[in-house]
Amino acid sequence: MLKNLMLAALSVGVVAISGCAGVVSNDQLQQSTSFAIGLDQSDFTIYNKSASGIKTMYSVKTKSGQEYNCYVTSVAGGLLPGGTSDALCNKKGDVASNPLLNSNY
Repeated sequence: MLKNLMLAALSVGVVAISGCAGVVSNDQLQQSTSFAIGLDQSDFTIYNKSASGIKTMYSVKTKSGQEYNCYVTSVAGGLLPGGTSDALCNKKGDVASNPLLNSNY
């Protein structure tokens, strides 16, 4: 009985963690992307969203026609505080770079 109860609890925990990983709401993506590219949320559109494990990848098109490839990572679907990373975005056609290594910081 105890063994079955422990197995059930473990199964629920695994499903809760793995089932929610990578699920990021559009509102979270809008907020993170707005900060990452420096535009108001009404100035761009998110499309081509796909999730794989803890990573959500998506494309962004601004009203001025610029396009970005972006991604965020998430643990527990962003339901916990600090559960979703900042968005990392690069202009399409530019070489991907790490903003933390940029000499402007």
